Amino acid sequence: MRYTKGDHLGCYKDLDIPKQWENESWGNDTMASFRYKNTRIWIDYPNRKDRQMDDLNPYRFHVQIFESKDWLYADDEPIGKEYDTDSFEDVLEYLKRLFKVDGYQLLEYIDFT
Repeated sequence: MRYTKGDHLGCYKDLDIPKQWENESWGNDTMASFRYKNTRIWIDYPNRKDRQMDDLNPYRFHVQIFESKDWLYADDEPIGKEYDTDSFEDVLEYLKRLFKVDGYQLLEYIDFT
């Protein structure tokens, strides 16, 4: 799904975001973020010169996994499984593998087509 409005649109306007992902981007963050069950997918700007946090994490995509699908970012910490890459296709493949291999309850919800 291509978005045409929202905070940090420049981070993801070139991507086909799966329709199941909820856009949680807001102005106080330095990049866009999406929620899918117990994951948060951060997406930075395609051009590195536009990124504000490039010195801390040079990758465009960052995936965090939380204990519960009901997590609140301010209250919950990631469970330690995180993934960084510059490829959106790698993010999609990582999530498919993660849910299948680790046996998360969320497998039936994954449909990135």
